[in-house]
Amino acid sequence: MAFSYSIQVDGIETVNFNGLKIRESTDGIGISGISTAELTFTVPPSEYALYSVSAAAEVKIFFIDSAGKKDQVDQTFYISSRSSRNKTVSFKCYDKMMMTDKAFTAEDDLFINDSISAYNVLARIVSICGFSDYGLFNLDDAPDILIPKEKAIGRSCRNLLEMISSAWCGYFRTNIENNLIFIPFGKAYIYLQNTEYAFHSAITENNTKIITQVIMNGNGEEFISGAGNGVLNTIRISSELASMELASNILQRIYNYKYQSWECSKFIFTNIYHGDFMTPTVEITFENGEKRIANYIEKIFTSYGIVFKCGANDFSENEIEYKGSYARDISSRIQDGEKLGNNTMITRYQGIIHLAENEKAKKISLSANNNDSVTKFGYSPATSDGIVEFAGAILDGKYPSIEVNSNATEFRLKYGDTIKNFALKWNGDNVTVEKEV
Repeated sequence: MAFSYSIQVDGIETVNFNGLKIRESTDGIGISGISTAELTFTVPPSEYALYSVSAAAEVKIFFIDSAGKKDQVDQTFYISSRSSRNKTVSFKCYDKMMMTDKAFTAEDDLFINDSISAYNVLARIVSICGFSDYGLFNLDDAPDILIPKEKAIGRSCRNLLEMISSAWCGYFRTNIENNLIFIPFGKAYIYLQNTEYAFHSAITENNTKIITQVIMNGNGEEFISGAGNGVLNTIRISSELASMELASNILQRIYNYKYQSWECSKFIFTNIYHGDFMTPTVEITFENGEKRIANYIEKIFTSYGIVFKCGANDFSENEIEYKGSYARDISSRIQDGEKLGNNTMITRYQGIIHLAENEKAKKISLSANNNDSVTKFGYSPATSDGIVEFAGAILDGKYPSIEVNSNATEFRLKYGDTIKNFALKWNGDNVTVEKEV
């Protein structure tokens, strides 16, 4: 055998293990979130020294070539859990991202006008979680943004990384140097040539997007940059930091980018080199010259090489899953009503029960009576009589028509396909509606 591997756990090194496997994947197609790598392996009873190492101890994988040279492969992992069965112990470990559940804290001098820059947030997360540093592709891919203090304090470091990643349209991961790296959607961090692998199985291709539009929504607002023709041309991003500037910046970066979901069930490497040699950030050049970016990887270490399964996640989006503007308006109004206490949804979404009485409506009108409510949600504040006027309630933009007969004893009310006739009773110049006829 020309090469071998070893595992170092809390400084204790061994070659007696099996089932060594690493998995890492982005969330969805990779437009937001955190990628956390998972390492699993099992050791026999002879490695009893590994049974009692401390929780969250460091785990490293080393490649040993034919000359005896030893090099670390992939990032450093940390023990998450251990389980014993048939006198063997199975380890489950995660990379540095495991540490990002710590609470985010920052000195007051980092806040200017009750806001903190995204770059300062990343620097603090590096310090809090023990990363070596943070890295960005370039400032155009990740423009600095201000995060309000109320959105930053009281959250975990992971929460803030997810918030920033959605605003920048990409995801965070850690590398072999334990740096916190931002990977912009549509860009690769590592490149692999077809001369660097011995074999790959057939490639399965699925859905394809060619991006011409970005729709970014958050805080009750929506920002549209570019023009699309349905789901296959559109990226939709939900972000607490959404803005027109960010939406335009993202579209400029990924305009006409082709995202295709694909899968290759088997790559075999017979040579290894230092570093993140195969990660979810890799761009692979195939024999025909076509380049594909993977956003998930599974590595299995064997005696004859490293076997990979890789590809790009599929997307199941369709137009029904993305609510149109009217559906979003209705949903927002229902949610607002529930928050204000004047309606609720009944079992299995069969309808809405309206709870507001006149006295309650007076209180509601005080909290809803501002211009933002009118412009954002499309309805007027409740009157003292509990009446709320909704925009868009008139069929085809028409009001009901009224027709009175020649002697003014009846009138007809017509609205769409509905027609009702009423009798009129006169008392001098006063008239009342007597009854429906």
